[in-house]
Parts: sequence; C-alpha cells; structure tokens
Amino acid sequence: IKEEKEAQDKIRAEKARQEQFQREEQDRKEKEARRLEQEGLDAEQREKDRIENERVLQQQAEEAKRIQRQKQAEMEAKKEREKEERLRKEREKKEAEKKKREEAIARKKR
Repeated sequence: IKEEKEAQDKIRAEKARQEQFQREEQDRKEKEARRLEQEGLDAEQREKDRIENERVLQQQAEEAKRIQRQKQAEMEAKKEREKEERLRKEREKKEAEKKKREEAIARKKR
C-alpha cells in the first residue's frame, strides 16, 4: 500500500510538473505574442510619426517660400514707389526751373 501511495505521489508530482511546464510555455508564448504585437504597433506609430514629420516639414517649407515671395513683392513695390517718387521730384524740379526761366524772360521783356 505504501509503495502504491508513493507511485501515485510520483505520478501526481510528474503530472503537476507537466502542467506547470505547459502553463509556463503558454505564458511565454502569450508574452512573445504581446511583444510582437507591441513591436508592430510601435513600428506603425513610428511610421505615422515619420509621415506627420514629413508633412509638417513640407508645410514649413511652403510657408517659408510664401513669406519669401511676399517679402520679394514688398521690396519690388517699395522700389517702384521710390522710383515714382524720384521721377515726380525730377519733374517738379524741371517744372520749377522752367517757370523760373519763363519768369526771368518775362522780366527781361518788361
């Protein structure tokens, strides 16, 4: 009876070891599956981040170009205004000189 009990104890102990091994193996497989899934999610997030960064950089480049074009247009408009102002002053100066000459001629005639 004692030997039979020892044999049953050995069988139970072996069965318990087998069950423990299976639980550990299942846990390991689940952990690996979670790790792989997380890596996939991480890779997916990195790709989304990369795409978003490219979009932001593109947007910034377009904004910089727009600002550069605007500044260029402002500079050209300023140059044009300065040119018109210079021409106006030259015309006024010539008109004043012409008027002075005409007045001088008119004085001489008197």
